[in-house]
Amino acid sequence: MLYAPFLKTNKDLNYKVEKCERPWAPEERMPIEYDEFTKTLTAYVWVNCCGTEIKVEKEDSTYKIIEKQYGTLCRCMCTRKVTVFNASKEFKVIFINKDEKEFILTPY
Repeated sequence: MLYAPFLKTNKDLNYKVEKCERPWAPEERMPIEYDEFTKTLTAYVWVNCCGTEIKVEKEDSTYKIIEKQYGTLCRCMCTRKVTVFNASKEFKVIFINKDEKEFILTPY
């Protein structure tokens, strides 16, 4: 089965979620990055390989990346790249996993 990243759009939020990648070592990249020139926010989240969906919601300057279970979970984990377009410079990113635990992502 081929996988294509999807672009979600509404009047306040445009984002893309990429396919699963191999896990990364902490020294390879930060969990979030922001490009001031393109106003693009990129987050890397650790999720289950299958049976989940990733969506992004925005409340004021907070972006919530939410992992929701929709099917049978696998016994594997992977990294998903989430890109938010036209993101505000002042932001907070919260990742909510399938078990509804919240994690604040920072570039440090």
